[in-house]
Amino acid sequence: MTYEMKPFSRLFKIQKFSFLFVILMLCSAVKAQTLQPNLKFGKPSDEELNLKEYAPDKEADAVVLYSSTDVWYTFSSYIQQVKDIKVRLKILKSEGKRFANQSIVYVRHSSSTGEEKIQGLKAFAYNMEGGKMIKTKMESNMINDEKIDDYHYIEKFTIPQVKVGTVIEYSYSIYSDFITSIDPWYAQQDIPVVYSLYSLSIPEWFKFHFQETGFEHTNHKTESINVNWTIGNCPGEKNIWEATNMPAVKDDDYIFCSRDYLTKVCVELYGLQIPGEIYKNYTSTWEDVADQLNDYENFGGLLKKSDPMKDVLASSGADKVSDIKQKVSLIYQAMKKHLRWNGHYGLLGYGAHKVMKEGTGNNADLNFILISMLKDAGLKAYPVVMSRRKAGRLPLHPSLDGLNTFIVGVAENDSTLLYIDSSVEDGCVDILPPDLMPDRARVIFSPKSGAWVNLQNLSGTRKNSLVSVEVDADGNMKGTMISNMMGNAASDLRHSFRIAKDSTTFVNNLAAEKGIEITNYKIEGRQAFSPKAKEVYSFTKKCNVSADHLYINPVVISLLNESPFKAQTRVLPVEFPYKEMINQSVSITIPKGYVVEEKPKGVKMFTQDGALRFIFTCGEQDGKLLFNYRLNVNKTLFVSTEYEYLRKIFEAIVQRNDDMVVLKKAAQ
Repeated sequence: MTYEMKPFSRLFKIQKFSFLFVILMLCSAVKAQTLQPNLKFGKPSDEELNLKEYAPDKEADAVVLYSSTDVWYTFSSYIQQVKDIKVRLKILKSEGKRFANQSIVYVRHSSSTGEEKIQGLKAFAYNMEGGKMIKTKMESNMINDEKIDDYHYIEKFTIPQVKVGTVIEYSYSIYSDFITSIDPWYAQQDIPVVYSLYSLSIPEWFKFHFQETGFEHTNHKTESINVNWTIGNCPGEKNIWEATNMPAVKDDDYIFCSRDYLTKVCVELYGLQIPGEIYKNYTSTWEDVADQLNDYENFGGLLKKSDPMKDVLASSGADKVSDIKQKVSLIYQAMKKHLRWNGHYGLLGYGAHKVMKEGTGNNADLNFILISMLKDAGLKAYPVVMSRRKAGRLPLHPSLDGLNTFIVGVAENDSTLLYIDSSVEDGCVDILPPDLMPDRARVIFSPKSGAWVNLQNLSGTRKNSLVSVEVDADGNMKGTMISNMMGNAASDLRHSFRIAKDSTTFVNNLAAEKGIEITNYKIEGRQAFSPKAKEVYSFTKKCNVSADHLYINPVVISLLNESPFKAQTRVLPVEFPYKEMINQSVSITIPKGYVVEEKPKGVKMFTQDGALRFIFTCGEQDGKLLFNYRLNVNKTLFVSTEYEYLRKIFEAIVQRNDDMVVLKKAAQ
């Protein structure tokens, strides 16, 4: 079960209204009536209990039968926001039993800044046994609280007696002091949704923008309400969204975050008008966001700290070189000899003392130290805040809500920044993990000065390969593969080798994937902090033979065994990790006594805008067959209307595995 942190903006400038203030505004909020479907919550129907599969999506391992989210406002001594959640779902396959384990992330903090409390958590499992419905209640010992960090906790609960055929129900309420922030509502999930309801009741003094996005349709209606408090009434508005028969949206290898494309409603507070009070504008700028970060001790405070690794910096040798990129490389490598990334990303740090003591930290912890070292070396270094691609795109409006990490930008000159992050293990300066390459990241030069950068415009990857092959009359092929890799291609190679069980396993897996026998494998620059790497190996392979013919596949070492785009249509876009260029040249020496009887034709295919191109050429010269395969991916996002072109191009690449050169024994 995945979960999200609550937005960091909830930890800043939280509005908490006193009881006296509430009296002055003469306003209250009541719990809105949740619109129920025909079936009552707490009483699954026979149809639900006996459901074997979901007809519109027979592959679904579970289906949401009913879901409601009801948001409203109340007060005791101050205003609170309440969110009531009710969910009923059906387990259809064994994999669906994962939904027996649920989790709720919430903020538990001091009363001075606000917190959230979970109340009324209940869960039940309904099973048919011997023709009768058996209801099993979740006991309190199946609920556990875990600390994530200083602000976030996660309440995990497990629903008992869940198996294929079970209907699950659970409900709970969250009482939140963070009244100006409302979580997005998602009409879709990674399983189908039969019915989902979102009800939002707002006193008229709260001014919200609503933004609905996604590919599916919802029914939206608005009605005027009277917000009833015990001390008086005030007008308000209730917004209701209903979604029916929502298809599942799942991550795949070509979507970083499916949540970006779910049908959803986002709510943003832009103003608060209390009778008798001055209008408060909540519309912020990115400069305001930088101000908030700068005021926070675990961000702006850490940027002001002095370098805790002065001795390490002095021994790095950075003072002996003038090239900025080389200086950054030397300082980064020196730091990483002493500090290790713990595998986690963060926006806030916990201080150099803790990190130095433990020798490890998240990327933010290490990046704060790296920035201090770079500044100590006389370089201009800045945080570049972002949302990781796997966590979803930044919201269009300026907000801390979407920020979840930052990398380091270093001024190479007046117009160019270099980029590095402390999570980099196999890359280099300007060679980042794809997850840290969003199209929108914000450089914070100062709280009042910043700039947007598109990190997908970094160097990407280039791979140039030369395959040289000799064939004898018995169909035995002997050859060499030499691949020069730049950028993420070099990083990916190092990463694959590093995480393999051992070098023998790595080579055996590569040989099996390519359908060859490999000898004398080596990687040049495998441990170098460099944008380059070189892969070299010898190989043997057998081609088909007959009495007087040889049949040779000109690819020799396949570029792609199967297409990742097999579906005829696609609703979601296709996201590539980075821009790339792959070029593979193949030279096959024709054995003596043979001539070319047949060879494949060339292929040239491209999308309408030319951003994706595949070119295959073939020729013959000086007793050799010459083939060239070139794939260019010049953008990272292809929308659904481009999918047909993309699918056919990748089909054409795979079809080259079936091409055949026919060599015939020459007449004597």
